[in-house]
Amino acid sequence: MKDKNYEYILSVHWKEGDDLVEHLKAQNNDAKKALISWADSMDQIALHLEKLVEIFEGKELKIEDATDFHISLNGDIKTLEQAVKLNLIYKQKI
Repeated sequence: MKDKNYEYILSVHWKEGDDLVEHLKAQNNDAKKALISWADSMDQIALHLEKLVEIFEGKELKIEDATDFHISLNGDIKTLEQAVKLNLIYKQKI
């Protein structure tokens, strides 16, 4: 069931180049260290997504919309709210 007042947003990654630049800065422009750091952050993203799927076990989850910089979810409202409380997704007033 969809909440008509709110949108549930998944946000785990922004722009690749911008993301990598931040790792380069943090690693003093060492390309190898930056790539490893970036890979480590992607591991964290994978864990984040796996946890989201885990809490929806046996519950409805749909990807309502997916565009370049926006992913909105729909499904079991109680579980969506739980995901918000766990900081796996965020809730935005429409």
